[in-house]
Amino acid sequence: MNTLEATYIFSISFLVIATLINGAIHLQSKINAYTRTALESEIDSHKPDGEKIFKPENFIREISLFEQDKDPAEKGET
Repeated sequence: MNTLEATYIFSISFLVIATLINGAIHLQSKINAYTRTALESEIDSHKPDGEKIFKPENFIREISLFEQDKDPAEKGET
């Protein structure tokens, strides 16, 4: 009887370990796919005809327009 119970415990332990390893492999696969697409888009953006996703000049222009709406005299008031 002890051998049968030990077999059940071993099989459940093995199933839990296999499930954790499978989940880790799927997570690593998703991370690799995301990293690969991010790197490919970054490499493509540096080609002469490539489109950049982040355009700092547009970001700076938007922030400078937003900052113009603020009055420096009202900085201390809340």
